[in-house]
Amino acid sequence: MTRLASRVAVSLQVNQAADPLPRNTSTNHDVDEQQAPTNGCSNENEMRTKAPLNVKNWQEALSIAGDSMWKEIQEKFQVNDANHLAKMYTFVVDTMQRLYWLWKCRLHYYYKSAKCGKTNAERLNNPPLDLPKEQWQWCVEHYGSDEFKTKENDGVKPTADVIWLVQHTHTNKEDKLEWADGTRSKIIHEKLKNVVATVGDSMTQEEILIQVLEPRSGYVRGKGTALRGYSKGKQQLEQRRLVEQQQQKIQEQEQRIKELEESHQKQQQELEDCKQRQQQELEEHKAQQQQAMEDFKRELLQQLANRGI
Repeated sequence: MTRLASRVAVSLQVNQAADPLPRNTSTNHDVDEQQAPTNGCSNENEMRTKAPLNVKNWQEALSIAGDSMWKEIQEKFQVNDANHLAKMYTFVVDTMQRLYWLWKCRLHYYYKSAKCGKTNAERLNNPPLDLPKEQWQWCVEHYGSDEFKTKENDGVKPTADVIWLVQHTHTNKEDKLEWADGTRSKIIHEKLKNVVATVGDSMTQEEILIQVLEPRSGYVRGKGTALRGYSKGKQQLEQRRLVEQQQQKIQEQEQRIKELEESHQKQQQELEDCKQRQQQELEEHKAQQQQAMEDFKRELLQQLANRGI
């Protein structure tokens, strides 16, 4: 991560976190052609990297370097109001987290690029400029570990708008992010953010990209690997929706059948219970009649005996 606190200060000045400035060129680079951002700068007064990479998550990095980075940023601004200071702190922490994640993503893309190397030995010999050797060594070991690969293969992926930002920006000599192809990528990024905020996890990255880009032919970029054009993508989405609809109908039918079976079983049980109650009542009635006849017979015999008959 390059001068995280300085970049947050710049973001505060433009009032938009991680919102790159458009680059005055139409050149568009693929991921493998992008070099990871560097820590170097001729200005000796700029802040050195503070947040460590060799930690489990951003919370751990913040607990280690958060106070010092916040202090660096406070020195660049004069905020006397406590409420404004609290809002500024919240904004700064959120921005630092985004920049920290973006920096680690760029390092990962650089690690996978052909320019970095094919083996870990080659990668160790081609670290990003001014990144401490021990930090890059940790990155190489981390990205090559089974744990990281397993997590990556399990589908733990950033959202489509973040991927677009990583792949269509680069860091200039002034340590600022720039769009690789002018304002077009920036406009697409804004659309992606809006769609991601609206649909959440209900759409895949491919579906979001197809909805925003609406390509007519060829390939569209934005996920690290090329997506097929609109016609094929639309056909695949339509087929997927049809399959999902059929599966939904089957599930509904199965549920309906299950409910009917349960209702039938309930009716059968109620009928059986009714029969048992009727049989029990009939037997009780017979027993009462039998007892009444026995009592009447006994009483009649007793009366006859009393009369001497």
